[in-house]
Amino acid sequence: MKNIYIVIVLISVFFSGCSRINTADMKKNEDLKQARIEQARKSMEIIARRAEKEKQEKVNESNGSDYNINLLKIYDGMAIEKSISFLDGNTLRIKANVNTHNVTELKQFDYVIKPISEETRDALFKLYFTSNYLDLIKKDEDHFRIPSRTNNKLSDYEYYNNKLVGGYYTVDEEKIFDLYNNKIDFYPFNDNLLLDYSQSKCKLTIDDARKLCQDFISNMKNFSGLEYSFAQAFGTQGRTPYYKLFFKQKIGGLWVTAYNDIFFVVDGEGIQRICGTQYELVEKNNEKKMLTLEEAIENIKTYSNFYNKDFVFDMNISRIDLEYMVIQPQGEKPYVTPVWRFYQGDTADKVQAGSRNVLAVDVFSGNVILEERGLGT
Repeated sequence: MKNIYIVIVLISVFFSGCSRINTADMKKNEDLKQARIEQARKSMEIIARRAEKEKQEKVNESNGSDYNINLLKIYDGMAIEKSISFLDGNTLRIKANVNTHNVTELKQFDYVIKPISEETRDALFKLYFTSNYLDLIKKDEDHFRIPSRTNNKLSDYEYYNNKLVGGYYTVDEEKIFDLYNNKIDFYPFNDNLLLDYSQSKCKLTIDDARKLCQDFISNMKNFSGLEYSFAQAFGTQGRTPYYKLFFKQKIGGLWVTAYNDIFFVVDGEGIQRICGTQYELVEKNNEKKMLTLEEAIENIKTYSNFYNKDFVFDMNISRIDLEYMVIQPQGEKPYVTPVWRFYQGDTADKVQAGSRNVLAVDVFSGNVILEERGLGT
């Protein structure tokens, strides 16, 4: 009986040990299974996040990008205050509010030069001179001359049709129309520029001059779509006082700054010059992911040729706008791209006076644009 008891005990111990071994193996297998499940879950999460990232990148590249619109909403109305120091010891001081004009999408466009048609030229003559003077016009190919009248109703006016622009920043083969009174010396350079309209000795106020030009634009159907953008006052050191008023197109509420925007020269007697170019815009491609304003400012800081006295009107920035700009990189066709535009001058009058001096950053490529538009005209 004693031997039987011992055998039973041994058998119990054996099966008990097997049970513990089986339980441990099962737990180990279960843990391994759960680890594999967790690993698979994490892998799926990584794949899902990667897919979502790729999807978001595609969205950012697509038209109406949520990324861009959200970014623009954040910046609209934001106050920026920052200083940028340059190696030559000069400092660019930024104290500006940002205006993105509530845009809902950003695009690029091909810039297509539009020939000045005979219809445009004839409409310009009829509106400016009236039909009574059309018989005075002497034509020599693309050059027209309107000689003086004894009653001084007309001075010597000249008109160049499709005049090739040259000698400064412009679009290749860009051409302009130019109707002007060549009997008056309208000295166009910066040493004749007034920084405040109130300093002008012109018999007309800037508001009078603006109304004259707007009335002319509204009666010139070939100029439809143009809006008054800004004006400059000239007349230092006893020179002829006058205003230069610029008119531009808009896309989605944003100004389009070309190289040769249409402008009027107005003195105390009225409009004395009308000059500029006409163009068409063709949508080029879908919207891309844009640079942040901080990245744009950093690009200005690292732009090695920034401090060029020929184009830096003022070392103060008091206005930052989102707008469109015509550019033509070397070896490429001209196109229109959105830019962060940094307006130079610490007062509204100085900003107006320096508006031909462009400091901007392409929001897609990050390229810095520093030049004067309309130089020489």
